[in-house]
Amino acid sequence: MAGFTDNVARMNALADRHPGLVWRHPDDGQLVAGDPRMTWTLSVWRDAAALADFAFRTVHRRFFRDRAAWFGPLKGAALVLWWQPEGARPTLAEACARKERLDCAGSGPHAFGWEAFPELRALRNKAQGRGSTARTGEVIT
Repeated sequence: MAGFTDNVARMNALADRHPGLVWRHPDDGQLVAGDPRMTWTLSVWRDAAALADFAFRTVHRRFFRDRAAWFGPLKGAALVLWWQPEGARPTLAEACARKERLDCAGSGPHAFGWEAFPELRALRNKAQGRGSTARTGEVIT
């Protein structure tokens, strides 16, 4: 886990500088009590494209690509997204409830994952090392 935990502050600082970030929970990146191989991040982004730009076009993509080495197979969704009213700040309890609903009921207006954004699939696939015929400009910071 050291390769991950040693870089949490670095990734948070990178997110804080990203123009698409609206808000980030000040305690995110912490390990989940009772599970030394689980962490969480709670943030609000301008839109899915801004989040994808951060996740898949910056140095963060290296951590995304290598996540299985640190976290192993997960039960349920590794990511939960939902639309948030402008100015609202989600709570960790809300995020956990939405993740549970996503795991139980599947994708819908209450919660979804990257599958809701097929236009971003090539960028995500490239970040995972799956290759893509689509070429995008890369910014590695």
